[in-house]
Formats: sequence, C-alpha cells, structure tokens
Amino acid sequence: MPSATFLHGVRTPWSAVPAALRDRLLARTGPLVAEPEDRTGGMATGLAVVLHGRRGSFFAKAIDAVENPVGAQMYRRESEVADALPAHPTVPALVGAEQVDLPDGGRWWVNLLEARPGEPVTHPWSGRDLDRVLTAWCDLRTRLRATPWSGSAGLSELLTGWRRIAEDPDDDWHRLALRWRDREAAMAAVVDGGADGRSGVLSHIDLRADNILVTGPGDDPHTGDHGAVDHGSDDHRGDDHGADDHRGDDHGRDDHRGDDHGGAGREGVTFVDWAHPGLAAPWADVAILLADVVGSGAAVECGGTIDVVDAFCRCEPGTDPELAVGLITGLGAFLHLRAVREPVNPLMPHRHTWSAAQSEQLGRFAEVHTR
Repeated sequence: MPSATFLHGVRTPWSAVPAALRDRLLARTGPLVAEPEDRTGGMATGLAVVLHGRRGSFFAKAIDAVENPVGAQMYRRESEVADALPAHPTVPALVGAEQVDLPDGGRWWVNLLEARPGEPVTHPWSGRDLDRVLTAWCDLRTRLRATPWSGSAGLSELLTGWRRIAEDPDDDWHRLALRWRDREAAMAAVVDGGADGRSGVLSHIDLRADNILVTGPGDDPHTGDHGAVDHGSDDHRGDDHGADDHRGDDHGRDDHRGDDHGGAGREGVTFVDWAHPGLAAPWADVAILLADVVGSGAAVECGGTIDVVDAFCRCEPGTDPELAVGLITGLGAFLHLRAVREPVNPLMPHRHTWSAAQSEQLGRFAEVHTR
C-alpha cells in the first residue's frame, strides 16, 4: 500500500466498466494479446488500464462524465492540449480521445495514450530518483521555453493560503501564517512570470510522484516494460483526477515524440498528466516538484536526507531560493486549508487523507524556515 502522502485512490477495474466502452477501446487497440493490466494511483476513480492489443500497447484512462463531469472536463482538456505540447521523449503521445455515448444513456470520456515503461516515483523520494527526474525535466524545459502558449497557470490565485489562515485566529496554523503571509505575497507577485507575465514559460504545474514514471535498474527504456497508469491529477488545485502509472509491454509501437523511440524519455523518465499546462515563472515547476519531495517526508527538515533548497539552487542557479521556499510552504498552506475546512468529496475521499498527510510534512518545513 502506498504511503498516505502519495496520491492514490480506488480505481474502476476493466471488468467493471460498461461492455460498450470496452468494445470501443478494443476497436482501437485490436484484439487483446495479453490480459488487461488495471492500474491504481492518482485522484480519479475512473478506469486506468494498460491494454496489449494487436496494434500495440496502450494506456487507456476513462471516466464517467455523468458521475464526475469535472473529471471528464479535465480529461478533455488534456486531450486538447496534447498536440500543442513540444515533441519530446519524456512526453507520452495521445493516440485518441473521444466521448463514448452508451446505449443506456451514459457518457464516458476516454483518452488513449501510448504506454510507457516504468513505475511512479515512490514515497518518500530518494535522492537518486530526484536527480534523474530533475535532469530529465531540465532537458524538457528547453523545449517548453520555446513553445508558444497563451494563458496563465494562475498560481498566484491559488497561493493565498497563508493570508486566509492569518485571518482566522482559531486555525492551528494561525501563528505560522502571520510570519508567512508577506513572504507568500512576495512570491505570488512573480510566480506567474513577473508582473506582466511576459517571462512566463509553458509549465506542467502538477509535478508530483504520481505524475512521473521512472524505469528501474532492470528496465530497458528503449524496449521492455511499457506500462501505464492513469495520470489525471488533482493538480494542487481542484476536483481533478490524479495520475496513474503507465506500465505494460512494448509491442513494437514507436514513440514519435522525440529521438528516444519506443521507450521512456531522458534518463528513463516520463512526465504524465498534462491536464493543467499554463504560463508560469521558469522556476515554478521545480519548486512544485520539490514540494512533493517535502510532502513525502524526504526533506532534511522532515527527518529525511534530501536538501531541497540545495537541489533547487543546483537546478535553478541565479534564482533566489526564497521563491522556492515560499512556493513550497504556500502549497502546504493550501493543502492544510483543504484538509481542515473543505468537506470530504464522496467521489474522492482519498484526497482529504492525502492533503492532510502532505500538509503535515509541509508544515514542519515551514516551521524550520520561519523567520
């Protein structure tokens, strides 16, 4: 069982989805040549499965659009932006997407992607995984910087948690908030890419362990285990649907996204769940990733072994690490508010548990860095 700090819920298995939906997916993949592989992880409770068909191995993610219209909207958004993302071996290709209308009046949204090798990063983070992921991300970011995009990711609107807590003297984090609200405001003023947003670059926004696949020492990133698990994420923002891992067997399907054909990306890393891309400061994604490292309990401030401030400085030389500390703690305040003020969502009860577990670790980090 994954740690409570790792975003995961109970998925709808392949055997439980409507027969008409299964038939539609098999029409795309061809007859199965191996057993379907159900996957778990992420925020959503819909289908996440690797299908090994005669036409190749695919990762299918599907969600009941009647039961969860917000999740379906996020899936649709992911499919719409897929072709606009830069071609790069760390980004899985979208094979197809559609709404499937069922005979009984039901509606499901389906995204079909190429399967990718590897497993989601485990919690707590290890230094080895972090180094591999940061190396791969920096390589991808060169393409993201050159990718035209319009529309802010809106991080400054999200990162208001400390201010809100400071307004509530009964909140357990009230004392901390009084020390952090000004630092949060200073960070939020530039996190979207400066006052005018012109220095913003295309950003993922949801870099967490459940949205990142890494190959193990026994995996061949060029052939081998092409797995998958859904990667709809809760992004630190709304009622979305977290990621799942992309695992399965490669049946000869080429990866046309970059130079690393048919396998995982740079350093055996794949970034999934691109449902919320938008413009943000160039350093924002790295800070978001490091917030998950802290939230997993791996940071030295939480009793772990990873110095996340040092990791940020090595990845973002020339950028004030105070910005990363401000974003990391700001996400902690956001998740704290979700855990203590928002009711449990019956569609995603695991989101509440995850928010509480992450905010506990992020609160410890904030205590250490309070001044």
